[in-house]
Parts: sequence; structure tokens; C-alpha cells
Amino acid sequence: MSLDKTISPKISVYLPHHCVVKTTSTTTKCRVVFDASAKTTSGLSLIDMLMCGPVIQDSLINILLRFRFPPIVLVGDVKQMYRMIWSNEDDCALLKILWRWNKDESVKEYRLNTVTFGTKSASYLATKCVQQLLESYRQQYPVAAEKAEKRIYIDDVLTGASSEAEAKMLREQLTDMFAAGGFHLRKWVSNCSDVLDGLPEADLELKIPIEENGRYGCQCIPRPLQPCSDEFNFAYYPKEISQPTKRTILSQIVGLFDSLGLLAPIIVRAKLVMQ
Repeated sequence: MSLDKTISPKISVYLPHHCVVKTTSTTTKCRVVFDASAKTTSGLSLIDMLMCGPVIQDSLINILLRFRFPPIVLVGDVKQMYRMIWSNEDDCALLKILWRWNKDESVKEYRLNTVTFGTKSASYLATKCVQQLLESYRQQYPVAAEKAEKRIYIDDVLTGASSEAEAKMLREQLTDMFAAGGFHLRKWVSNCSDVLDGLPEADLELKIPIEENGRYGCQCIPRPLQPCSDEFNFAYYPKEISQPTKRTILSQIVGLFDSLGLLAPIIVRAKLVMQ
């Protein structure tokens, strides 16, 4: 963001924002969430006035099915994907916040200069930029472009190869290709540790616990992946409820994200409780 020096702009939108702490994240524990749905003085919000953009990614289930085909899998994450994409300067007046760096300062106006999470069009803009990147560098990095084309979900690259040598080459091409567009791939993980040789430790996915018995894995879409056993694991820790309400029961149900519907026979029992 940058200090807003505009004098009397024709239109401005100020976005409320707050922090969300996610202790299980291995990188960014504290994230800023911007509320573009907040109503302005016109009675409309920024989201009301924005176009969403079409869905240009394949469905999650198709991406995951392709991910399970190759014997050697490779997972990478685009670092701060939205923040790596500049917004059009003419649109930055619609992405303003009030901020001060400490309590002794006066509140100042800032403009957010990059694609902002929380706006309706953010997902489309970021995804379209990545797709354009693949198209622009298809001749220079043919293997990486082909492998990534239908294997990217938001900021996660879920791909693989048939051999260790091919997987290494794929990882190197993906890294170089994304770097050419200003993106940095990190949180690398694979079910073959040799594929990750040579990567700096900072770019490797840290081990995070996903079960009480001490097993470790890495978080990727849609579930934590166990690299050694090459499995997806579902872990669920119900919270203690002193006084059950419909709200707390619903919170427990949605706490178990099952994008493929594999746990439907179990989750349906909880939904029957709600009914």
C-alpha cells in the first residue's frame, strides 16, 4: 500500500479490515481480511458494484483426480499470490483503508496497490494472471506449462511426474516460469524426498501435526497430505460445548471440510441432528 495523496477524488471506497489468526499456518500466522461488502454512504458496497468474472479453473475434484495419477506427486504454493499482482492505478481509489502504525500517530489514508483478498473479482484476476503467465511462457517451459495448466487450484500447484528425473525437471521449470511472472513458489512437498534436493529450507513445507498420535503431514488442497504413505488424512477435533445451540452445532459440522464427499456417510449423521 502507499500513502494516498489524491486531492478530492471523484469516488473513493474505504474498506474495513481486521486480522485473523491461524495458528496452524506454517508461514503467515496473522492475515488481514478486508470487508468489501460493507455498505458505503451510497447504500451500496464495493462488492455490489464489481463483476465477479467467470470460473476459469477446473473443478476441484478433477484437479485432485489428476493429482493422484502420477506415481511421484509434487505440491507447491504461490507465495502471497494476490499481493504479487498490481491493480490498475485508476482503481486504487476504490481500495482505500485508514491506518496508523502505532497509537501515537494520527490516522492516515492509504491506497492498496495490489489485488485485494475480499473483493468479488480478486479470485478471477489472480487466476487469469496465472493462466496468462502459462500461456506466455509455454514455448520456453513446455513441460511446466502443460503440467500446470489444469492442475492449479487458486494458489496451489498440484502436479506430478512418472519418474524422479522428470519430477525434478518439472519442479525447476515451474520455479523458473513462475519467477518470470514475479511469483515465488514455496512450501514444496513430495512423496519422493529426492525430488526436493537442492531447495532452500525456507521453501520447504514445514511439518505440522494433523493427528493426536504425532503423525505429521503437509496442508494442501483439500486435505493434509502424508508424503511418506502418500495418503490424504482427515483430522477433526471437536470443541467442548457447555450449552449446545444450533449455531454451535453448525459450527462443528462445517469444521470438517470434505470437498470430495468421502465422509458423507459420517457428516450426514451430524446434519440429521441439525434437522
